[in-house]
Amino acid sequence: MNLFRSLQPKKVRIGVYISTKAIHNIYIKQEYKFTVRELVRANNGLNNTELFFFSRKDINLVELTINGVYFDIQSEKWRRKEYSYPDVLYSRTREINNNVNMKLRESLIKNGVYFLNARSAFDKWNVYQELLKDEEVSKYLPITMLYNHPTDLRKMFAYNHSVYIKPRVGRLGNSIIHVRMVPGQGYEYKYFSGRLVYRKVKTYNELTKVIRRILRNKKAIMQSAINSIKVNNNRMTDMRAEIQRTGNGKLKVIDIFSRIGAENSPITNLPSGAEFFRFDPFIRSYLNYSEEEADLLKQKIEVFLRKFHESIERIYGSLGETAIDFALDSNQQLWFIECNSTSTKLAYLVAKSPQQTIRSAFINPLEYCIYLHKQENRIF
Repeated sequence: MNLFRSLQPKKVRIGVYISTKAIHNIYIKQEYKFTVRELVRANNGLNNTELFFFSRKDINLVELTINGVYFDIQSEKWRRKEYSYPDVLYSRTREINNNVNMKLRESLIKNGVYFLNARSAFDKWNVYQELLKDEEVSKYLPITMLYNHPTDLRKMFAYNHSVYIKPRVGRLGNSIIHVRMVPGQGYEYKYFSGRLVYRKVKTYNELTKVIRRILRNKKAIMQSAINSIKVNNNRMTDMRAEIQRTGNGKLKVIDIFSRIGAENSPITNLPSGAEFFRFDPFIRSYLNYSEEEADLLKQKIEVFLRKFHESIERIYGSLGETAIDFALDSNQQLWFIECNSTSTKLAYLVAKSPQQTIRSAFINPLEYCIYLHKQENRIF
């Protein structure tokens, strides 16, 4: 018996839950993208973690086992291995919160698995309703209403002639519609579906038919459009912040990105052609802030972000990482847009964050998993 080996601390097993398609690409094609690559690299720098990836199809709820995939450093190949349930689950897809996965989630919780994020998907309406109760953050919320019936839009137009209609649960800008009432002329609408669509209609009925076709029966909300700062021929801007809990459980804003939408685009994500910049270069180059002004604004933003992360945690439970979208208007007023808990993290790459920042963004979740595993009181 190797006494030294038996005394070595047990590694914390971290199971990364991803889509079936992603597992296929990793294991069958031996292809993997930025997020997976950086997670593997971060794990290789730690001595006390065992990292594996799996999808819904890889789980045996009867045997409580997972046919996981791991990266073998020696052969530099992805291989299969049977695992027991992980100590901590790191979900990289929203589907863990779907109703079809309820039994899986219940099984993991019943068997003592910690969750890096208590929620992997948020209902925008539920989040808004809860945040509205928090005096610390409610002042940063744009007017929001449910879109249940075509007549509902008239109520929003009473507040603002410029309105966003969004699915209550969705991502990547899918089915987001920007509509604008133009007195005496009719209505304009924009949305992105592989390409930018920008059209006009004369009547309210025509507009609501278009909305119904785009939403396809999805539950939706309406939000008063934010008069965010415009640059470069009236292109809209907003921001995204990546926030994480570190290995000691402390909250940290890892990086802040400014996004400039493509011309006439109602959204600012990568597929729609938006440009991404790190906060400091954007604020100083595009908005001509002095170094002192930029620092003061950044401090104000970081306080704002911490308030929202902590407020959302009070609603749902512990969140090891979030990506918060927000906007700055011409009066330096901050506005909350939405919160995500499964960020692709591609902003780090596109906006050219320093390598140390990127490294931290992938080490922090793993170290927070270790922190969770050590805690006596679990939070799900």
